[in-house]
Amino acid sequence: MPTTPTNKITLAVRTFPLGTMGVAIANKTIIHVALLGASKRAALDLLPEGQCCDTPLSEAFWRLCDTYFASGQDLFASLPVAMADKATFAGKVYRALRTIPAGDTITYGELARRIGQPTAARAVAGALGRNPTPLILPCHRVVGKTSLGGFSAPGGVETKKRLLALEAAARQDKGPSS
Repeated sequence: MPTTPTNKITLAVRTFPLGTMGVAIANKTIIHVALLGASKRAALDLLPEGQCCDTPLSEAFWRLCDTYFASGQDLFASLPVAMADKATFAGKVYRALRTIPAGDTITYGELARRIGQPTAARAVAGALGRNPTPLILPCHRVVGKTSLGGFSAPGGVETKKRLLALEAAARQDKGPSS
């Protein structure tokens, strides 16, 4: 089937201080984020096939990444992102992720309770491991009861620690609320 402008996938890659990221966009929606890889080639290898070019949406994503990496401020909720259907388990998990503020963490079990599945902590972890758009859907904010848990992005738990430290530092910089 020929590719048409309505289903064409565009890819963009950019390097940040914490690593190289890639973003895939289709139908004016972010469909995949490759988080903090070692190189542009590594980031592209994590994305679906597509044509490399920046778009207005990828440029908006990069601006929000600049803000995030400079200040820990999460403004990604303003971006259009593809998510699993809200009636599916993964869809419920991903929507609940967007309610966790930057600098906060919750456990897999708490996230399971929030979506009405109190015994599904392992299934929550599985859905997070398949999260196609980390940072936008902040799966790094979900931790184990006695540990940080896992993280499937390049760098694994070390990347998760770096993101959580960035957000914690930003929260401390804000000082007490007035």
